[in-house]
Amino acid sequence: MDSPLGHIKIQYKYVKFYEGNQSNSLLEKLVQELPKCTCKEALRSCLLALLHTSKLGFWEYERGKVSRKDYVSYLPENIIDTILTKVPIRDAVRTSILSTKWRFLWSTMTQLVFDENCVPPPFTLEKSVFDDGFLDIIEQPMGRKTVAERFENFVLHFLLLHHGPVQKCIISTSYLRRSADIGQWLLVLSRKDIKELVLGHSSQTQLFHAPSHLFSCHQLTSLKLFRFELKRPPSKFQGFPCLKNFSLVRGKVTLEVIEKLISGCPLLEKFEFIDMDNLAFTIRAPNLKYLVLGGKFKDVYLEHAPLLTAITIRSFPEVWNGKIVNRIPVTYDCLKFINIERINHVQSELVCLLHFLLQTLNLEKLQISAAPVRSCDYHQAAGFGFWEEKCPLDFTFEHLKVVKMSEICSRHDLEFLKFVLGHPPVLEMMSISTNHEEVHMGLGIREVVNEVLRLQRASPKVVINFF
Repeated sequence: MDSPLGHIKIQYKYVKFYEGNQSNSLLEKLVQELPKCTCKEALRSCLLALLHTSKLGFWEYERGKVSRKDYVSYLPENIIDTILTKVPIRDAVRTSILSTKWRFLWSTMTQLVFDENCVPPPFTLEKSVFDDGFLDIIEQPMGRKTVAERFENFVLHFLLLHHGPVQKCIISTSYLRRSADIGQWLLVLSRKDIKELVLGHSSQTQLFHAPSHLFSCHQLTSLKLFRFELKRPPSKFQGFPCLKNFSLVRGKVTLEVIEKLISGCPLLEKFEFIDMDNLAFTIRAPNLKYLVLGGKFKDVYLEHAPLLTAITIRSFPEVWNGKIVNRIPVTYDCLKFINIERINHVQSELVCLLHFLLQTLNLEKLQISAAPVRSCDYHQAAGFGFWEEKCPLDFTFEHLKVVKMSEICSRHDLEFLKFVLGHPPVLEMMSISTNHEEVHMGLGIREVVNEVLRLQRASPKVVINFF
């Protein structure tokens, strides 16, 4: 593997330095490559280069004398931070062998990511801790401990030996097994003024109980939970006063708990509620700007979110049958962006969508994706003339400038495009993509292009792009 640097060649098992390398600039250029590394092997190769320099140093030629200088021990703080945050956390621990100065730098990291890379086979984390206070990673045969047990031990011992605050912590792995272990980790993190926290993995099937220590993390500004059941918080819990971003994905929560949590976040700006329970709840968030909804739930009442700027709705029949958008009042002047995913064309769904559009008079950007043909029930689809019949004659998208519609595969999609193109007088850009694998009623890519180009446009300046 060749490095982009002209005078450095990084290979999988060694690092070769060409003649003429001098000063700290070589290491600086090496570390500058770290943010560009997108694969695990590239990151590890950059770390190998640093390990190599710590053992060999650089040979300098000065006044005819040859001297050896250890530049690794004197790297600038910003370069050290880059190294520790870009490499896997297990390798960050191993930088303790670089030099005396590096021995405990890993224990003050402020951004932590615990994932599968923490304990790659055949390495395991022994419980033993040296007197000088760093972790001992020893090669052991597989089967001594399960991968999950080694992961749990690694996280716990790392956190216990960590010093200082933690800005961000991500624990995302399929190795999670017990809520009790997660509770221990959160107990430690709650004492470190944790600001950003991600727990869980999108692919995991097990549902975990949210530990009570989660509610002791009062300094949280961002919280994302995958596959967690949120029960009633402790009686002393008064909310997350600093929380701005809150995501609940594929979990479980009661009506009382979700409404209390949201109302207890006065600074909340972004809320994601995806594949949760079948609930009808009220969002009381005076500073909410971004909302993402998806999954099986009945209603969401948005009267108490006056600053809502952007909303994404991942369309499912249960959502639309609950008339989710009928609760948005006409006074929503701040709403500028709407994204509807997987839209079907049944009558009840289109009525909700039309009602939504009529009440967002300051809309500037509209993004729609069509549902696959196989998931659409065209026997219940609205007629082709729905938009002309139901939309008021004097309605226009006065501020709509950008429209993107993807996965077009039916004439119902074309009818919606006809409606959108025929109303906004200041529309600037219309982007359209077709579903190459699915067509309906003989509608192929060429037919879609020809049909769209023949549609009447309210804006003379609109540019139509196909992608």
